[in-house]
Amino acid sequence: MPAAIVARCPDCAKGLKLKPSAAGKTVKCPACGAAVPVPAAAGDGAPRADDSTTRRNPAKAKRKRSAEPAAAATGSGNSGEIFAGLDLGEFGHESGSQRSLAKQGLPGRVQKGPLTDETEVINNAPKKKEEPPTPLPVVLGIVGGSLAVLGIAGAAVLFLLLGSGPVEPPGELVRYTHPERGKFAIDVPDNWATATEGGGQGGRPAFATFEGPGGEVQIRQSLSGSAIGDIASAGDTQLAPGEELPEELTAIYGQHEAVKGQVESNFSNYSETGGKNFDSKAGEARRSTFTASGALGGAITGYRGTYRIGNDTYTVVMQSSTRDFAVMGPVYEKMLESVGR
Repeated sequence: MPAAIVARCPDCAKGLKLKPSAAGKTVKCPACGAAVPVPAAAGDGAPRADDSTTRRNPAKAKRKRSAEPAAAATGSGNSGEIFAGLDLGEFGHESGSQRSLAKQGLPGRVQKGPLTDETEVINNAPKKKEEPPTPLPVVLGIVGGSLAVLGIAGAAVLFLLLGSGPVEPPGELVRYTHPERGKFAIDVPDNWATATEGGGQGGRPAFATFEGPGGEVQIRQSLSGSAIGDIASAGDTQLAPGEELPEELTAIYGQHEAVKGQVESNFSNYSETGGKNFDSKAGEARRSTFTASGALGGAITGYRGTYRIGNDTYTVVMQSSTRDFAVMGPVYEKMLESVGR
C-alpha cells in the first residue's frame, strides 16, 4: 500500500498527513486556510535523496527535501489556477486570514513603516502660529494706563472724604415736633430734610433723623437711660445753703454716662472730651464733644447730648466731617439748646 504523504503549511507551519492521491496538488490548510503545495510521489520522477547522501550530509538532504514543495507549487497545474492574477507581495503568498478579510470587503494587515515615516507625519502636522512678543511701548502704555486709573480712583475717594468745597451754610432754624404727642421737639435748619421718624407707642422708643448739607442729627428715646434717671432722682444729695451740686453728682450726669456705650458702638475709634452740663428747653442737659472714624476712614467730629423730658431720657447725636464742624458746631449748639417738648 502506498505510504501517506506529509506536507507542511508554508503559512502556519502545520504538518498535514495526506493520501498518495494528493501528490503534486495544492490543498487547503485546515488550520489557517492557506494553500499548501503537496510534493510529488517518489515514483513520479521527482528527485529523491538516496540513503548514502542522507547519511553523509543530513543537512543538505533536508534542504533538498524542503525545496521540493516550492518546486512542486510552481509546476502544478492547480497552483496556477489558485494564485493566477494575485499580487502576492513581498512574502510570495496570501494568508488565509487575509483572504477571509478580503471576502468580507475588509482591508488586510498593513505593514507598519519605519519609525522615521511616523515621525515625518507628526512633523508635517500644522504648527501653531507663534505670536510675536508684545512691543515695549505697548507694555509701558498698559502699565501707565493702570496707574492713571488708580490715581483717578484715589482722587475720587479723597474727594468724598474731604468734600468738594466749603459746606453750604445751614438755613434758618424751624421747629420740628415728633408726630406722637408729648414726646420731643427740636429746631432744625429749613434746608434739611427729615430722613426718618417713628416710634413713640407700643413700647417702641420715639426717634427722628435729620440730614442736610454738612451734617446729620439723630434724636432717640433711651429706655435704659430713663430707668437709671429714675434711680438717680430718688437719691438726691442734701446741700448746704449756697452750695452748688457738683456735675458728677447730678442725675443728668449719670444718665449721660449710662447711654455712652450705645452711641460708641456705632462708630470706629470713638473718643469723647469736654463734657459739660447746660440749660435747654427740656431743663438741665449734658453734652460731650466726640471724634470718630467714618465708613470710608474720614474723620468725624460731633456732639452727644442727653436730656430728661418728663419721665423719659433722650439721646441726641450730631455729626459732621471734622472740616465742616467748624461751620456746623455753632448751629449744633443752638439745636442742642432747643430740645424740649
